[in-house]
Parts: sequence; structure tokens; C-alpha cells
Amino acid sequence: MWARRTAFVARIDAAFRALTADLLPVGALSVGWRWTGQDRDLAALLEMHRAGDVERGHTFLSPSRGDLLFRSNGTPWSGSRGENKLAGMLLQLAIQGVVTEATGVRQVVLLDDPYAEVSRAYVAPVIQAWGGAAEQVIVTSLEPPPDDLAAALDPMMFHVEQGDFLRA
Repeated sequence: MWARRTAFVARIDAAFRALTADLLPVGALSVGWRWTGQDRDLAALLEMHRAGDVERGHTFLSPSRGDLLFRSNGTPWSGSRGENKLAGMLLQLAIQGVVTEATGVRQVVLLDDPYAEVSRAYVAPVIQAWGGAAEQVIVTSLEPPPDDLAAALDPMMFHVEQGDFLRA
């Protein structure tokens, strides 16, 4: 399982690096998987925690309880709220690409208010990239899309006002 997860994350990392190099203001980021005991013998680690795991009813330490780690030039990276939001959209886009490549199935994607906390100049290329990768992209926003983005994607726009759903 660990080998399969590592291989999957490696494919996501390659796609994520390419996307962030082109679309993230801070440049290319890498993504990796880490967990507390990754440099230790798993069988010994599980045995050491067995009594507590039995009492809890689940395993406390395992590769399935890990986290993704972003890196920039080999060091851990944590960006501003806007940078993190962009990185999250690009990570999902990278995952979508890997899954589509493996299955041949494109997804329907919801981008919930991508303009919040992020410059419109950075969001538009990300939405365009999603437009090419997903079967359908639904974008919610408190403001209309930039004219160049609307022209490029020919979106169908709706407006919700006091609970009524109206085509704009």
C-alpha cells in the first residue's frame, strides 16, 4: 500500500510542479507525503502501540494517517491565504489530471468563490486550466468573471437573488 501511495503522490507531484511553475506567483512547488513513523519499522511501531490501538478501536499511527507537505526549493512551504488557496486549486487540478489519465473519466468541479482573497489576475488562468481539464466547471462568485475569461470560456451565468435562481 505504501509503495502504491508513494507512486500516486509522485505522479501528482510531477503534475503539480508543472502547474505551479506556470500558474502560482511564488513559482514551482512540490508535494510529498509524510507520516510520523515513515523512517521506522512499521511492524515494530504497530506492536509498540497495539494496546492503545485495541483500546481505541483503531490504529493511531500508520501511513494512512499522514499529511501532504508542500516544498519550495526543497524546504517546507506555507504561503499566504491567497497563495494557499491557489495552491489548493492547483493541487486538485493536478490530482484531476492524474485520475483522468488513469481512468479516462473527467469530473465535474465546483470552484467556490475562487476570487476571494486572490487577485483576479491569478485566478483567471487557473479557471481556464480547469476548463480544459474537467467535464464541467461550476464557479460561484460574488462578482462577475473578468471579461477576457468570460469571452474565452463562454460561460452560462446565473444569479441568485433572495432565493430565486435567475439566468443572467
